[in-house]
Amino acid sequence: MTMQTGLLKTAGAAAAIGLLLLFTTDADAQAKKSACAGLQETACKANSSCSWVKATKTKKGTARRAYCRAKPAPKKK
Repeated sequence: MTMQTGLLKTAGAAAAIGLLLLFTTDADAQAKKSACAGLQETACKANSSCSWVKATKTKKGTARRAYCRAKPAPKKK
């Protein structure tokens, strides 16, 4: 094995680990966001960590669907 081949293998392994960490972190972030996502109104209102956002229309007249979202975390002092 030459020095150049060794460096390429090391760089490839480092890149693979970096991508793995990126996807793992992204999956964790999505899992935290999705605790309330997709819930129906009754299930959303029954869950104390979620809040229901009513359907609205923008100033341009575009309709926005109602949805469930996670309540914000309490602020730390």
